[in-house]
Amino acid sequence: MPVDPIIIDTSIQAVGATIPDYGIVLCVGREDGGSATDNTPMLLTNIADVATYFGSTTDIYKAAQMIFGQGVAQAYFVRATNTAVVAEAVTQGSVQTLANTNIAGIPEPAIATFTFEYTDGVPTDPGASKAMLNPITGQIWVSGTGSVNIDYYYTDWAALVTAIKELNAQLTVLAMSPVSNQFISDWTDFLDDYCDLYQVIACAMGAWATGMSITDITDPIKTFTTRHLVTLVHQDDTNDVGAALAGMLSGVQPWDKMMWKVLDGIEMDAYFTKTEVGTIEADYINVVISKFSQDVASDGLTRDTSDAYKYVDLVRTRYYLEALITERLSYLIMNSIVPYTPSGLSLVESSIAEACEVAVGNGALRVPYIENSILYKGYEIQMPIFANIPTVDKEDRILRDVFITAKLTGHIQQITMNLALQI
Repeated sequence: MPVDPIIIDTSIQAVGATIPDYGIVLCVGREDGGSATDNTPMLLTNIADVATYFGSTTDIYKAAQMIFGQGVAQAYFVRATNTAVVAEAVTQGSVQTLANTNIAGIPEPAIATFTFEYTDGVPTDPGASKAMLNPITGQIWVSGTGSVNIDYYYTDWAALVTAIKELNAQLTVLAMSPVSNQFISDWTDFLDDYCDLYQVIACAMGAWATGMSITDITDPIKTFTTRHLVTLVHQDDTNDVGAALAGMLSGVQPWDKMMWKVLDGIEMDAYFTKTEVGTIEADYINVVISKFSQDVASDGLTRDTSDAYKYVDLVRTRYYLEALITERLSYLIMNSIVPYTPSGLSLVESSIAEACEVAVGNGALRVPYIENSILYKGYEIQMPIFANIPTVDKEDRILRDVFITAKLTGHIQQITMNLALQI
């Protein structure tokens, strides 16, 4: 018999207190380091493992410090494949087009002795010893005469999306990548090809450097108008504030507001004035402000300028409720005979009601309330009248136009869902 049959190996990790998990974070980086292979997502629980697999000086490591610093227990990390282009010749003095488009923002393009500026339009002469690049089109203007060589990277987003699309991530961040003209191509591809298609909320920071105007910061962000992008501008030139935002939201219940939630570990040099905050928020962009000597998010605005999903809690509650309903209906179809009859429709309605009751019990939807002597629930389910369902739908076993109206707790807002399923 072993003398010591139980062995406990205790180590110390510098992380915050663990918080409940209300959404797994996916962190995507591009810089080389560590032993992980490209496009291989890894679910990690501490910063030491991040250093082992992705390096201790990389964009992923810096983002991981912020994610775990919010008390996150685990997160996915993955490095996208970046292809290096070395010493491509560029003629100076006019607009040229690089051999590849969609230039990566990190690692930054480089021309010896030149500094870079970025634009979302056609580049113009940026002045002596400078180059101006549009990362989306690959157009570049290098000041001077003659020819120079440029080193740059472009990212294989299609391969990355194939690797991550089946993950159960609800929140994501591009490591150390603000929504700026330098990273405009990265964010365009990431939002279009992943976040919008797979309903994952991207958490992003704005660019910040001393002397930047509000317009300089917000104009690139205003390029995007999607409910899957939540942005946070700040005056911290050191840390990945977007990663801190993703970590913070992971610990916030989907139906709770983001406003005034604390961001740990960031290092603010200064704060925007109240007037500036109002100007920024008018563009559906959030700001890091100080409340009770703590750094917090000013609000929970998404970039959905249509106002349908103006706040991130609306988006997250919708997906939370969709997942509950899908789970209950899947269980019903797998384990029961559901005839295409009025009684079968009642079974479907009951399963949807069960899911909604779970949401009520968890605090996502309103509890029943009385108004003008009428009892209202936190949700309403409208089933189609059986006699009015088209014969072709009955033959194809498709049930359409099941409407669910969900009334959120603590908000004068509601979500309407239109459901179609095959029974």
